[in-house]
Amino acid sequence: MCLYVTQYNGASFKNFMGAGNAVGKTSDEVSANFLGAIAQDIVERYNDTDKDNLRQALQACLLLTDSKCNVPNPLQKELEAKQLTLGRYLLMQHQKGR
Repeated sequence: MCLYVTQYNGASFKNFMGAGNAVGKTSDEVSANFLGAIAQDIVERYNDTDKDNLRQALQACLLLTDSKCNVPNPLQKELEAKQLTLGRYLLMQHQKGR
């Protein structure tokens, strides 16, 4: 049996991606289960984790400046903007909450 925890270390943020137990009768089974489980965590969560990191970086920029911040490319379609101000971002978040 083997316990694992996977995390993604981005440029400035560290995010939990998954954890689990790899169990098997032999060491070969444990290692196969272990690698398969980690690969599944990465495939299922990497894209979401990357976008979460970009959202956090954008929010940090918006909170630290009085001017506009550039929206990271992967978020431009979702936010429908290339640049945002804090006021516009908060209004968009409020409208999503309805």
